Amino acid sequence: MAPNRRRRPGAEDVGVADEPTEAELDECPFCEGREDRTPPETFRVGGLAGWLVRVVPNLYPAFERQEVVVHSPRHVRTFAELTDDELARLDGLGVAGDRGFRGHVRALAEGRLTTGFIKLFGGAGVAVVLVATPGFASGRRLITDAVLIALAANFANLLDLAPGRLIKVSWVLYIPLAVALGTDAIGVAIAPVMGAALALLPDDLRERLMLGDTGANVIGAVLGLGVVLGLGKEARTSVLVVLIVLNVLARLLR
Repeated sequence: MAPNRRRRPGAEDVGVADEPTEAELDECPFCEGREDRTPPETFRVGGLAGWLVRVVPNLYPAFERQEVVVHSPRHVRTFAELTDDELARLDGLGVAGDRGFRGHVRALAEGRLTTGFIKLFGGAGVAVVLVATPGFASGRRLITDAVLIALAANFANLLDLAPGRLIKVSWVLYIPLAVALGTDAIGVAIAPVMGAALALLPDDLRERLMLGDTGANVIGAVLGLGVVLGLGKEARTSVLVVLIVLNVLARLLR
């Protein structure tokens, strides 16, 4: 589809986990101080000196228009090598005007695919996969359950605006859900996730860490999945209606 991509830097190193060689370090066009080796940037986080994130046009695009996000001024090859601060910075990366549902749809209409749009509809796609287990859900229930999970994840993300708020609210919601699920497999499965979230609360309150979209979406989706897999039709419908109202109100009041 895009044969030129075979000539992009690092194309032959997919899956390589060894330490970078001196040659690789010397040839990398993305490290700090080598800005002249890339096309002019289209977006930057940080000043002219000491930038934190850069976005540049892709010289080897898979599509007509594509950009490269340089996640760090350091030489990193995978997300696993990024520090917590770098991940948190990327989590909130966006262009002013591309915020919210309308902003992401507007950007798509202008031919720009934002990270927020990918997360928005990617999350919905993941929710569909979660409830599409053969023999479990189909038709209308598949869609409504997927929407419930996606809305739960989105609402959790909207709550994550103050230190500790999301974790505290999620536990207020989790306790009655845990009682309803009891010792069923679903209840046992989601307990470790909620326990891990509670363990993060002290550091979250002291602003030593940031859940960001990644952590908030997981907590919300897990609670939504617990509702979908563990409660009856009437309860799921009630939760879905409440989530719709809460998501709309949260958007209007932001």
